[in-house]
Formats: sequence, C-alpha cells, structure tokens
Amino acid sequence: MSSLRAGVASRDITPPVGVDLTGYGGRPSGCTSIHDQLHARALALSDGAVTVVLVSLDVLGISFELRDALRERALAAGIAAHALVLNASHTHAGPATQRLRGLGEPDDAYIRRFVDLTAEAIDTAVTAMEPASLDMTRVPARIGHNRREHRPDGRTVLGHNRVGAVVPHADVLRVQRADGAHLATWFAHACHPTTLGGDNLAVSAEFPGVAVRAVEQLEGGTALFAQGCCGDINPTQRGTFEAVEENGRALAAAVAGAGAVRRDEGDVTLASHIEVAELSLQAPPPREALDAQIAQFVADAAEGEGAGVDRGRQRMLDAAVEWATDVRAFAYSNPEPPRTLPFEIQAVRIGDAALVTLPGEVFADIGNRIEGASPFRQTTALGYTNGCHGYVPTAAAYAEGGYEVDNAIRYYGSLMFSPASEGELLAGAARALQAVAG
Repeated sequence: MSSLRAGVASRDITPPVGVDLTGYGGRPSGCTSIHDQLHARALALSDGAVTVVLVSLDVLGISFELRDALRERALAAGIAAHALVLNASHTHAGPATQRLRGLGEPDDAYIRRFVDLTAEAIDTAVTAMEPASLDMTRVPARIGHNRREHRPDGRTVLGHNRVGAVVPHADVLRVQRADGAHLATWFAHACHPTTLGGDNLAVSAEFPGVAVRAVEQLEGGTALFAQGCCGDINPTQRGTFEAVEENGRALAAAVAGAGAVRRDEGDVTLASHIEVAELSLQAPPPREALDAQIAQFVADAAEGEGAGVDRGRQRMLDAAVEWATDVRAFAYSNPEPPRTLPFEIQAVRIGDAALVTLPGEVFADIGNRIEGASPFRQTTALGYTNGCHGYVPTAAAYAEGGYEVDNAIRYYGSLMFSPASEGELLAGAARALQAVAG
C-alpha cells in the first residue's frame, strides 16, 4: 500500500469589474466584464515525511510581496517555503497582481481577497489529504510557436520564427484515490496566454482556463494548469475567444491522451529545495545618456498629457520616465551598485520525476536544457513561479535584440540580466536538482 496522500482544493479569485487588467500597455480602462472565472487551485502531496503543495493561479504573475505573504500563510498549515510552488498561468486577461510599470495598478482590496482565497485553497488541500497514488507522463503537445522573428533588415520582432525553440510536449501528473477514482490532473505546457490582444477588456483565464475545464470534463476530478518556460512562445491561433477555445481544447486533448502511456507509481519519495543563484546584470548606461533619456521621456509624457491622450497611453509615457529615473537611482546612488540579482531556483522531487521552478519569463531553450540535463526520468521546467523578475533570454538572444532583450525590463525592474545569466541559471538548476536527488 502506498504511503502517498493527496488533497486538492479550488477557490474562485475572479476580480470585480473595474479593476485594472495587466499584461498589455495602453488599455483605456479597467476590465468591463467577466468572460470566465479565475481560480486558485492547490494540489497537496505527502509521502508521510514531506508535504509539497502545487498551486496554480489564473493570473499574469505575482509580486514577491505576495509570494512572501502566501508563504507565511502556508507555513501556518505546515508547508515550508521551499515546498510551496506558486505558479501563475500568465494570462494577459487577468487582474494586476504585481505592479508592472504602465500595465495597470493592483487593487488593494482585491489583493487582500486574492491572498485570503489562495491561502484558503492551500489549507483546504492539505487538510483534505487522503490515501492516493500517482503517475507522471509526457505527451506530445503544441499550440504555439517561437515568436522571435528575425527580419532581413537585422531586426528581431514579435512574429513567427519557424525554426526557433519551442516546448513540444505537455507533462501530466495524475492522482487517483485509493478506490481508483480520479482526484486530480496537474499538467504543464509552455505557451504565452496571449490569444487575446490588448484590446480585450474582459476578464479571462484564457486558453489555460479552457484546457482545465475540458480536462475535468474528460477525466473528472480537479485539473490544474502550470505554465512552463514560454518567454519566447506565443499561441499560433490568436485574436478571438473562438481561438482561445481552440487552443485550450487542443491542449486538453493532448493531456487526456496521456492515459495511453500511464505508468503507475507505488511508494513515492517527495523532496524540495530552493537554490539561490546570483544572476549577472548588464552594466548601466552612462549617467549622461540616462539624463538625456529621462529628459526626452519627460518631454514625451508632458506632450501626451497636453494633447489629451487616453489613460492607457499616458500611463505608458509616465512609465518610461519612471523606469529611466529608477535606473539612474539604482545604478548611481551607491559607489558600488549591485551587479547581480538573487534568483530563486526551486526543485521539487515527485518520485522519479522532478519540477524546476523559475521566477521569470524564461526562454524555451533554457527550460529544455534544464530538462535534458536532469538526473530524473522526467523533469518539468516552469516559469512564472514564486514571483517574476522579468525576461530571462538565452545568451545568444542578446546579440539579436528584440522586445524581450531591449524593452521589456522597463515594465519589471531596473537593469536587464546579462548574457552570462543563462549559464548561471543552468548551474543553479543543476545544484537544485542534485539537492533533491539524494
């Protein structure tokens, strides 16, 4: 008889109409309607000695302050920080749950409710644990493409790169009760939930929400989606809610197909560990260049305000000023400004499989390399977990430039990671996996 116990719980975290959505700049208002519900779902697993909880959140990402608040609440339920996986689906049709410059402001009342409901899901899942068994498999799945298109003029734009790296699979963890009834399906895939564009003002869990509902219809129990390393992956079908349905159902069909290759587990060993890697940052621009950039951004923002531009556009202009000012303060307020950033890498062992979680928009090839070098039979690399520092490109991407390398840091932080960060991250992931391999 297996010593494994498992419990699952779900809570509705749909925001009220009116709160700011996030993920795109330039939205003229807060959300105007609710297309479908958002949820916080938790799957608790215990081998009798160790308990880990996998949390799936229908939001773009969470701030590090939210991560710490949820860790504190989970600790009251006996879950250590290194055993709590807080993965965001990265839907671009969800509420602002972290402050990204120009991309919407978090609503304080909603954030408090979000924390309470997510903590409640964690606590309920732990309390509900019962005898169970599990299996973890990998199946072919692909609903997206590499979006870093290299143009003949040398520019890299958001488009379609037919030879760029993707993650052509879904990893599926199934949990059954002692009587064989289906308790939960946790599944992971790597693709930006950007089927809908910035013109959408309706709250939606996007294709992950459709996939979860479809898996539950096909298999029963509770389904949970986890986002992989999709920093450079966009869905191929885009633009409408019909495309959202198509993407979600295609992913669900692949997940349901995992039943054909199921391998049952007996006793399951669980372990978890957090490794903190120091990722190198790029050198800041010269102070004179920053001063000139700030002056230009200030002039643009003032011109926009005088011209009566809409709220969304004005927020983007003001955000550019804020970013450049923050970079100047970060880089030149101390004689020796920081040149690295602490980056948590979490490893979770589930029998002969493992998860590696990363707090960033990590490029697909980095996730693939982590999985390929792992000592475990199957390893799943996840982004957008336990917070998000912004994009983590491959070393090769820096020379190519493009949105993820050159511009996106303005939403997230101050200085961009350097090309050396890829190797530093891979080394940290290897150490984290070794720590749980025993």
